[in-house]
Amino acid sequence: MKLYFLSLFVIFIGTFINLFIKNERKTFVSLITMLVSSAVGMIPALNILFSGAVSEIRLSAGYPIGDIVLRMDPLSAFFLVLIYLGSIVSSIYAVDYLKKYSDNPQFSLVSFSFNLLILSMLLLVTMQNIFAFLMVWEAMSLTSFLSILLEGEKRETRRAALEYFVYMDISFVMILTGFLIMSDAMKTTEIMRFAEYFQSNSKYSSLVFILLFFGFAVKAGFVPFHNWLPKAHPASPSHVSGFMSGVMLKMGIYGIMRFSFFLDKPALSEVLTVLFVSYITALLGILYAIFEKDIKKLLAFSSIENIGIIGIGIGLFLLGKRYDNQLISLLGISGALMHSFNHSVFKPLLFFGAGSIYLKTHTRNIEKLGGILKYLPLTSYMFIAGSIAISGLPLLSGFMSELLLYFSAIEGVRSSLIQITAVSIVTIAVLAFIGTMALLCFTKVIGIMLLGARRSKEDPQMKDDMKYSLLSMIILTVIIIFVGFFPQYSILLIKQTVLHSSSSFSLSLFDSIRESLEKVSFVSFIFILIFIGIFTLRQIFQKNRKKIVEKVWDCGYQRGSARMEYTGASYVEPLKNITSVLIVEKKTDIDIKEYFPHAKDIEGSREDFFEKYMINPSVKFLKRVFDMFSGIQRGSTQQYILMGMVFLIISLLILIWK
Repeated sequence: MKLYFLSLFVIFIGTFINLFIKNERKTFVSLITMLVSSAVGMIPALNILFSGAVSEIRLSAGYPIGDIVLRMDPLSAFFLVLIYLGSIVSSIYAVDYLKKYSDNPQFSLVSFSFNLLILSMLLLVTMQNIFAFLMVWEAMSLTSFLSILLEGEKRETRRAALEYFVYMDISFVMILTGFLIMSDAMKTTEIMRFAEYFQSNSKYSSLVFILLFFGFAVKAGFVPFHNWLPKAHPASPSHVSGFMSGVMLKMGIYGIMRFSFFLDKPALSEVLTVLFVSYITALLGILYAIFEKDIKKLLAFSSIENIGIIGIGIGLFLLGKRYDNQLISLLGISGALMHSFNHSVFKPLLFFGAGSIYLKTHTRNIEKLGGILKYLPLTSYMFIAGSIAISGLPLLSGFMSELLLYFSAIEGVRSSLIQITAVSIVTIAVLAFIGTMALLCFTKVIGIMLLGARRSKEDPQMKDDMKYSLLSMIILTVIIIFVGFFPQYSILLIKQTVLHSSSSFSLSLFDSIRESLEKVSFVSFIFILIFIGIFTLRQIFQKNRKKIVEKVWDCGYQRGSARMEYTGASYVEPLKNITSVLIVEKKTDIDIKEYFPHAKDIEGSREDFFEKYMINPSVKFLKRVFDMFSGIQRGSTQQYILMGMVFLIISLLILIWK
């Protein structure tokens, strides 16, 4: 734990130094800070992650807080690795990305708050005292709120940040309520002691678990608490977007996993709640992503889908626990953990790629892009690698984690219990559907944004010249390829975490899964060899053939423009009619009064189903309720003092009467 504390101290010192240096040097100081901190902190984290040991330190804080315990076990060590890795690549990427913003008045604030965001997350996953945990949780929310505000002069940025902070307060209240109920019942403030609360089948244990699940679900971005993601991520600088989506969302997943591990025999209501919410989250996330034009909003909705996939893995873990099926449970939690790791790699890669393209083109609208592959080949090819991984296609990392979930569900179909069979069939159907939709979504992005011709008239002078940004993307791409080709080794990263998630799991059962992945890896290499062989033969046979280059068929038009290219909207048009119930289309009517009207532009948009029919009506209702009390807010100091005195007198009378 000494090295862990040293890594925290390094971040604290680096952040303090950053306050007194020029903006141009802040990103380099932050990069050095994160490299040193991660190099030091990774040592104890990886040691515990691979050994399965537990280390803790206890600090006395006195009444009413109690002892503050910082505990590093395999679960917290796993998330520490994600945070350290995410902080390194984000800091590398920021060196080039933030050069454009060095004169921005919010630059120092964002640099300062982003470092503290990382510090608070590192503390969060080891904190075991409920009061200290909640303080760090709020610190994480506040620093991430400030990190969004690089372009705080824009109204939509401020609004997105404020909405995010409101959601985080809702999360805080739900988690606080659950903690207080358990603390009162168990007479303790230590989180690990709450395992006894669930294992003793307390009266309200199921209700408390569901309350905590929804509290952490707000941070993770589960439906219906997802609305802040597609607003906050586009408003944030890309290195913050990548870190928030890839790593910070996992703090919600950490909380859900921590309390899921406490359940010996989950109630059916707990299992179905996690699975149902995860199904809806994954389905709606990818459907909204498909119809989105803003590349960063699209990636935010895709994050919602992937959080749903992780939730499905946790749900299968609980399902197997409930019905004493170890293989379903072990495969489920293995898939959830591996997908958490994979998503923390390929999602920052995609956000970094989108950020680099935005810096060069000054637009996030994929309908206005096109032909980017010609100008930014390295960025484009790595973006394609991330797209293949997130679509769950074979040979890259996303396929391996989703394969574990399929294995879990297939094992469930073989079960003699109708409950397990029914849930497993639904799970396979959901995974297959969202996999197909993810492929549709990212073929749209690649085809419209990276391929084809430029849709704007100007010919931009774009180059892959941001070396630090490319370096961060290369690191992530290498990890994606390694995990995809060597799953039998990458799964060792979660071995001890999986074994600690349930006392019934055996090492031999985990090793059997690793052997299955080794066979998948062998098939992958065979496929690659066949592909290389076919490609080599093709090159040999075409070596002496004359190559004829012709322009693309233009449907008979001699002067076709880039505006005649296939659009993303037309690409996904067949799906729109099927999903019109969930995808609420917002149309702008244009009132034409002239006899000979000038050219007019029509741009459609889509509203979030839950925001339109649940969130907005609730906000309007609360506004009407609070408006009823607006009469007491007259701005009179004397009146406010009088009201306070009246309240105090009434309180004293009640106490005396009792």
